[in-house]
Amino acid sequence: MTEIVKAAGRTLAEFQPLKPAEEKLLEACRQGELANISDKRPEAVNDNNTVRAAFLRFLALGGDERNPLHEHGVQLKDAWVEGELDLVGAHIPHSLYLYRCHFSNAPLLRDSRIHGTLSLVGSQVNGLKADGMVCDGGVFLRDGFTANGEVRLLGAQIGGDLNCSGAKLDGKEGDALSCDGAVIKGSVFLGNGFTANGTVRLLGVQIGGNLDCGRAKLDGKKSYALACDRAVIKGSVFLGDSFTASGQVRLHGAQIGGDLDCSNAKLDGKEGNALVCDGANVAGGFFFRNLAHAVNGVSLTSMRVRALLDDNNAWGERLVLDGFVYGELSGNATTDADTRRAWLNKQLPSHAGLNGDGANFKPQPWQQLIRVLRHMGHAEDARQVAVAFEHRLRCANLIGQATQHWYRPDSWIY
Repeated sequence: MTEIVKAAGRTLAEFQPLKPAEEKLLEACRQGELANISDKRPEAVNDNNTVRAAFLRFLALGGDERNPLHEHGVQLKDAWVEGELDLVGAHIPHSLYLYRCHFSNAPLLRDSRIHGTLSLVGSQVNGLKADGMVCDGGVFLRDGFTANGEVRLLGAQIGGDLNCSGAKLDGKEGDALSCDGAVIKGSVFLGNGFTANGTVRLLGVQIGGNLDCGRAKLDGKKSYALACDRAVIKGSVFLGDSFTASGQVRLHGAQIGGDLDCSNAKLDGKEGNALVCDGANVAGGFFFRNLAHAVNGVSLTSMRVRALLDDNNAWGERLVLDGFVYGELSGNATTDADTRRAWLNKQLPSHAGLNGDGANFKPQPWQQLIRVLRHMGHAEDARQVAVAFEHRLRCANLIGQATQHWYRPDSWIY
């Protein structure tokens, strides 16, 4: 009779003798229970807390005929995982719950397929490489999850939430979190004490729920703090509740199905633009109020929102409003003509017509404000802004000139 030959690492005999923690994990996987190796995440390796990465892979892939994996999946807590957990291209039949484990090497999950949940709650890794991973359930990197190296989920498909609440990510010399092109059917949670040293990249990501960064602290080092260019987010984006960004926050061309809320945020563009929403489309409100300090360098070129909810103290200098379309001023946002004129004067001097030659004057922000005030019934404020607009045209030497080179009739109609 021909002996059946299996791929390396697919039989229990290859791992004998088992380490004490491995014996405990093997029995837990048979019973569908949690293997609790110690009482906290290990900081050093010893004989009693070690599980070899290759043995963990053997169980994650389903074990063998005599040692099958229970439907509850692999459940391991407070273990030191020694070596490289290589699951590249693997089909993992059940969930992986690896709580508060210390991984000596970055786990490899590229192009893997997980028929369940991936949980690394509270674990420490030297980065995570999961480009192209397909996970039927959620991915949980929260509650003290620590990464010393880039967490990569480029092009990943996640059937539930991506929850990184309270995680601490340090990209070292690279990005902290990279999810470009990922499809996440649930929400993305990057809040509740989440910290990132290095850029958080969500370029072209598709999110079925909310993007919640409340109480996150992002430091882009020498690059962007948060990059969400061309993201499609069906819910709301929360960049408030003491959200802090050192480096530019980019939502260039993003499509947001709910609100964009920056209330109580602290945005520092490091001498550059702090917030760029050029071409973004927000179906709900844009909340820009109660900020820690006035924000310099906000670009809203061709952005469209249903409502603007702001306050006088949120806007700093170097404001770009050309093509910014809002349906109304709401949520106690001022409609006072003097205050709104001062807001328009925070634009770049050439855009505001304050440099005298009118070469780069942008009339659309004035026309947009006049229309909204009239629509809301503030006729006198609208009249005062219109008079100021005519005065600004005169100062910019544009009175009597043809307007086709600067007037954009379709850009200010919401």
